[in-house]
Amino acid sequence: MKQKVACQRDDCRQSAIGGTDFCPEHHPNPEKAYSEIRLKLEESNEFHHSDFTSLILKDVQLRNRTFRYCLFSSALFERVDLTGSFFEFCFFDSTILESSLFEDCRFSRVVFACSWMKEVSFKGSDIINSNFNSLEGEKSDFSESDLSLSRFVGSMLTEVNIEDCNLKRTDFSFSTLNHVRFKYSNIEEALFEGAEHG
Repeated sequence: MKQKVACQRDDCRQSAIGGTDFCPEHHPNPEKAYSEIRLKLEESNEFHHSDFTSLILKDVQLRNRTFRYCLFSSALFERVDLTGSFFEFCFFDSTILESSLFEDCRFSRVVFACSWMKEVSFKGSDIINSNFNSLEGEKSDFSESDLSLSRFVGSMLTEVNIEDCNLKRTDFSFSTLNHVRFKYSNIEEALFEGAEHG
């Protein structure tokens, strides 16, 4: 797994844009850096040990891609379609996801911790042993998905659909669940210690 690279600007603690030496604030031409990364994503179907830290992606279709051991930390996704893609050991920590599609995807040991999402669909996906701890999510859809062994500890979920899902040992401990729908899901096999239901 690649490690995050710190911005080379003195006294800056932000992460550098993937494949560069500087964060978005200090990069001399961040738009060019984003365009080069987007071109790579559009031209290839498989990515291994790739660094997409602080990436900004908007209005792009990237269906049926494979990502293994990739970093998407602190990235921004708006209206991105990754339907049918496969993710293994990838990090989306502290990422913003809005109006995007991860439908019919497979996730194995993927981290979305401390991220924010709105109107994102994971419908029909296998999301096994993945980490959504401290996620802030609203108006999103996990229906018809396998969420077994995944964790939403300390998350705040509002108007999220988790219907007809496999929740075997899925952990919602100490989370806040406002208008979250679990119809047809095996909630008796999930963990809700200290969770608040609104």
